[in-house]
This record gives sequence, structure tokens and C-alpha cells, in this order.
Amino acid sequence: MRVLHIMSGFGGGISSFILNKAYYFKDSTTIFDVMTFDEVPQHFLTAIENTGGRVYRISNPKVAGFKTYYEEVNSIMKNLPTDTFIHCHIRGYRALPFYLIAKKHKFKRFGIHAHTTGLPEEMNTLENKLVRGINNFVADEKISCGREASRYLFGEKSLRNKEIVHIPNSINAENFIQKYSVSKESLLGSEIKDKYVIGHIGRFNAVKNHIFMLDVIEKLSETSLAFVWLFIGDGDDFDKIKKIAKDRELDPYIKFLGRRNDIPQLLQIMDLFVLPSKYEGFPTVAVESQASGTKTLLSDTITKDVDLQLNLIEFLTITKPDSWVKSILSNITYDKVAPPVRLERLKKQKLTNKESAELYQAFLEQKITHYELN
Repeated sequence: MRVLHIMSGFGGGISSFILNKAYYFKDSTTIFDVMTFDEVPQHFLTAIENTGGRVYRISNPKVAGFKTYYEEVNSIMKNLPTDTFIHCHIRGYRALPFYLIAKKHKFKRFGIHAHTTGLPEEMNTLENKLVRGINNFVADEKISCGREASRYLFGEKSLRNKEIVHIPNSINAENFIQKYSVSKESLLGSEIKDKYVIGHIGRFNAVKNHIFMLDVIEKLSETSLAFVWLFIGDGDDFDKIKKIAKDRELDPYIKFLGRRNDIPQLLQIMDLFVLPSKYEGFPTVAVESQASGTKTLLSDTITKDVDLQLNLIEFLTITKPDSWVKSILSNITYDKVAPPVRLERLKKQKLTNKESAELYQAFLEQKITHYELN
């Protein structure tokens, strides 16, 4: 079995999906190749090579021109077996050239993978209707991270007709289930001793709704709760949000931690995790927070597929900061969920790397043509 993954660039849910599956398939007969416009780090390259495959760097047509891009893609595809599954993580009109070249070389299986959603008001714009039309036209098989992404990129009819295999973004469960011998003070400094720790993990861009979080912080600062709010991540809006927080005199309540490699430890020392995104495909970080046993507040625009049914999630509207303050104050204490219970739930919902990869393998072997998330 050979799979050619087509992705635009490295970073985020798409490359994580491919990487986690590559780790699983390293000792199997399934070979992964990757075609991308971007450079990839060494650990990703090694994981792909360990399956017996290659990473192909291709030119971006916006930079090098369409002719160069076409010749490179054509050269790669013509040398692959025609029973290779073409797994395209690029959608809409940008997927069309890959599809046409694949069909020119008589590849039998071309799949589109839905990874994201959008704002509700964008659902039925002319552009998105066109994107959905193209996706449904080119996809011999449809893959998705969750129902909302399916609805947004394939449409209600595809969902209703059970044409989609839902494969959730998975995690290395052991990293989040195990208990770490760390404290708030050891990770964040002695000044946060006895403070309630609220955390957010995500890139600094408009979709993650940082301004809304600043509104919540401002209102929460007017209560008697002694708290610290962690912003973990980087991005284009990092300096902008930091300046706004300072101008609003909110910086005493905030720690900007930037990118971190100790996410499992940070999630375990949090009292509460928040993700008030305007939209998400399937936010893996919300699965990680629940796997850590941390109470999680999400915007009601996020798919309910992420709920592990452990009574650790609450969905809230992002029109009223007051409702978030109220929920935070009502969740100062909550019932803890034992690690074995958390792990069992992750397995049942195919959210561990092993279970998710086994589901993907069943799809590749055409044992399943449809799968709904629990």
C-alpha cells in the first residue's frame, strides 16, 4: 500500500495527522510519500523515510509559475504506482491541478481531506459553494476530521448520504494521561503561588479570538478571584495582542509564554483551559486538555465531536464575555476524572494515535467507506 500525501506547508493539524500516522506505519508495508511546497523539519523527514517513502518539495506556482509547478508534479506522479492512494489535504480549486495530473496517470483513488471549517455566515457564500462543488467532483473518497469540517467542505448531502470517513486528529495519549511531578511554581515562577491558572494554547491570529479573551480577563479582574491567564503560542498577532493587553493594563494578570515544548506538563498544572475560537476544524488541543483531566471551556462554534463525554467540557457563546466569567467562577472546583477512565474514552473515540491509525488503515485497505465519530 502506497499513499501520496499532498499538503501545502508544514505546521498545524495536517502535518500532525501525517506524522502521527507515519510513526504508526514505520514497521508496516504501508509507504508514505509527501508532496509539499514547504520545507519540513528533520524529524518529519525521518518519519516519512522510515515508512520507505520520500518527501518531495515542489515549487509554489504563485512564485515559480504554473509551468514549473505542473512539470514537477507530473514528474513525481508518473513514477508512482497507479494503485497509490492520492491523499490530498488541499481543497477546492487548488486541488484541481493535482486531480487532473493524477487522472492523466490513471491513479484509481483520489481523496480530499476536510481539515477546517469557517464562520457560519461564510457557509453559503458563492465562493464556498464553488469550493464544495469542486471537492465533491474530484474526490473519489472523502475524509474528514469531524462533522463540522465535513459540512463546511463537502456539504450536508454528503454527510446525510454517509459518503465520508471521519478520522479524528489523534494524540499520543500517554503524554497527557501520565502524572508529571511538576508544580505551578516550577513551571511559571513563585509569583503564581496560590493563583488560579487559566490557559489558552493557539496561534496568535484573529480566528483564535484573543481580543475576546482580553475582554474576559478584564471582567474577571473585577472579581475577587486571584488568577493568572497563560497565552501559549506565537503568530503574526503576538506583539499586537501583547500591546493591547498592556494598554488596557491587563498585563499583571497575563503570562505570554510563547511556543513551548512542555504542553502536557502545562496542561496538567492548569486549573482551566479555554478555547473561544471563532471556528475550528477539530481542535486537537481540546482533546489534549481533557486527556490531562483539565476542565475545558470552548466556543459553541466548535464541533461537539471533541467532547470525550467526561463532563470536562462546556460550550459557550462568544458574544458575551460575562458568560465566560460566570462559567470560570463556577468551575473553581470540579470532579476529577481518573486516568484509566480518560484513556478508555480516548480509545473508544479513536483519539489515540494507535486507534486512529488503525481506522485509517482500514480505510486505506477499503474495509470501510464511511465512519462516524462517537
